[in-house]
Amino acid sequence: MKLKTQNTLRLISHYPLILLVIFSSYFLYLSYTQYESTLALKNKVESINVLSKLSIELAKERGVSASFYSSQGSIGKDALLEQRLVVNQAIQDFHTYFQSHEVSPHIKTVMTFLTKIVETRQAVDTFSIDFHKMFFNYYSQTNAHIIKEVEGIGSINTNSNISNLTYSLVMLYKNIEHLGQESGFIAKILSQYVPFTDADLNIWVYIFGGSNTFDFTAINNQLARAQIQNLYKSPETTKMEDEIIKAKAEIIKAARSGEYIVDPTLWLKLMS
Repeated sequence: MKLKTQNTLRLISHYPLILLVIFSSYFLYLSYTQYESTLALKNKVESINVLSKLSIELAKERGVSASFYSSQGSIGKDALLEQRLVVNQAIQDFHTYFQSHEVSPHIKTVMTFLTKIVETRQAVDTFSIDFHKMFFNYYSQTNAHIIKEVEGIGSINTNSNISNLTYSLVMLYKNIEHLGQESGFIAKILSQYVPFTDADLNIWVYIFGGSNTFDFTAINNQLARAQIQNLYKSPETTKMEDEIIKAKAEIIKAARSGEYIVDPTLWLKLMS
């Protein structure tokens, strides 16, 4: 089975972002109508917008870095340089925002990680860093601390409806991060054109398990739940889910031979 359209896997990456937009709009509506005077909640929503951009762009750089590194530089060089510029802007926006807002321990940790990004990039360019150290210990750990900061929104005293929505928002961010890890890790294997090792398969299963933390049926807000349910039931989404299952099945089928149908360049392009 070949990926027949460029829109199929592109939808995979856009899908959680569509949900995120829905959540953000409902959350902001509830915040400003019911908690207009709650400055802490307002600031948290603003910081989440900044952190979301940084996290997603770092995840994209992680994925392209995985393909570039694993192919010894033959795949994704131009795309990696372009993505690094986007990340640089997101980092600048991050620092600009937190120059005038409270810096929590998690934000301090993120700042420390970001001071090492030039060093990490140079190590990727020269293939002088262990893949797992680059992929999991640097990029994924940076995003882990960003998500920890986002989780802090649940500690703000609100009513049950907003608490329910903020919990779902955090679960969605975790889902997006695990989808990003899965995309980048598979790109690494596809770029090497080698069979999966048992360790690779175990990592994939572990990452995939973490990408199923979001359950829209647990949302209390009926309108938000209905809109998300409509997305799930749409013909486009149904077709997309079928293509995802088939694509992953084909990768698993070729896992022992390394004869993958999905080209790593196309995979990264469609998943970003």
